[in-house]
Amino acid sequence: AGTFLAAGGVPPARILQESAAWDTIGNAWFTRVMHAEPRLLRRLLVITSDFHLERSKAIFEWVFSLPWPGAETAGGRATEARAQ
Repeated sequence: AGTFLAAGGVPPARILQESAAWDTIGNAWFTRVMHAEPRLLRRLLVITSDFHLERSKAIFEWVFSLPWPGAETAGGRATEARAQ
C-alpha cells in the first residue's frame, strides 16, 4: 500500500506502516503507540481490504478510544496526568 500511495503522489514522509503486529488488535495498538501518540496524530487513514474493513474499523475505534498511557479521563476527554 505504501508504494501505491507514494506512486499516487503522497509524500513518503506521510506514509507510516505498522509491521510489528500479528493480528488486527496488534495493528491498532502498535499504530497507536508507535505512530499516533509520539506524533500527536488525531487522524489516520487505515488501508485494508473490503473483506476486513468493518472489523478493522471497529478495532481501531476501540483501541483509540482507550485512555492514553499517562493520562487520566476527565469529563470524557483524556488529559495529561498531573504530578502531585
